[in-house]
Amino acid sequence: AMGLPQRVDSLTRALVVLGREKFYRWLSLLIFDFTDPTYQERALAEQSLARGRTLELLAGQGQVPNTPDALFLIGLFSLLDVAMGQPLPDLLAQANLPDVVRDTLMNRAGPHADALALVVLGEANATEASVEALTHALTQCGLDDHQFLAAYRQAIDWAHQLLGEVAA
Repeated sequence: AMGLPQRVDSLTRALVVLGREKFYRWLSLLIFDFTDPTYQERALAEQSLARGRTLELLAGQGQVPNTPDALFLIGLFSLLDVAMGQPLPDLLAQANLPDVVRDTLMNRAGPHADALALVVLGEANATEASVEALTHALTQCGLDDHQFLAAYRQAIDWAHQLLGEVAA
């Protein structure tokens, strides 16, 4: 809001200044309870943030759609059911998310879902089956392992730093 001719003093004005997608992005961080998280809650928050950031960083590369805000939300909300302890369809029915985010999380189909599958597989313990699946996911997204690993490493560092700043 710095340098703007008008003050940001309402949600409506914030939506105008930030845009709907960016507003959702920052508002969505409120699903995590940062006041006194347990180890498991902190790990889940870090994993969700890293997923979102990885997808955001991959936006526009290879076959990954150039929709960084939507991809961030997809990654962040991909663990919403685990974080909230409720079925994902029930949670998504209550949330007013952009259509592409809701559809990707519900149907797990399309280029946004391919990118999410890549990130999820990239987190998995390396077994022969998961390495083969990861290779297929990289091909599906039109990426190589260096592109993915660079984005994933940067995202993990970002999420860890963000949570460290919140805890301080």
